[in-house]
Amino acid sequence: MNHTPGPWALETVDINNMSGTCHKIGPFPANGAYTHTHACVYADTIRRHDYGHSKVGDELLANARLIAAAPDLLESVRDMVTILSQIQNLLTGYLVPDSLEDQDDCINGILSIADHKETLQKQRKALKAIAKAEGKETT
Repeated sequence: MNHTPGPWALETVDINNMSGTCHKIGPFPANGAYTHTHACVYADTIRRHDYGHSKVGDELLANARLIAAAPDLLESVRDMVTILSQIQNLLTGYLVPDSLEDQDDCINGILSIADHKETLQKQRKALKAIAKAEGKETT
């Protein structure tokens, strides 16, 4: 089953004066009268002003951040697996180098992957996804 593509946003809203807080994640496609809907991580009786003072509220907010970052994290993990596979393939080819020249080729090959513009962009993207999951993303 496929998930809704990201990015997913996180918005925290208070529900009815004192009932609690909803961390809205999405948007996701909806059926019926609405074009989209949201998933909700609900904190019963915990208000936004309680965060930092309520272990449960802080944990629920951290969980909502992690859920909202899931598509970004999944994409970044896939990218990193691809990069690691490329390096693994290079290393496997040079596992028992016949000469010093083969070792240099192996090292140069790994460095070219590690320093490649696309690899560096994927690394930055992965770090941004981790920051999003941890609530430390910058605008």
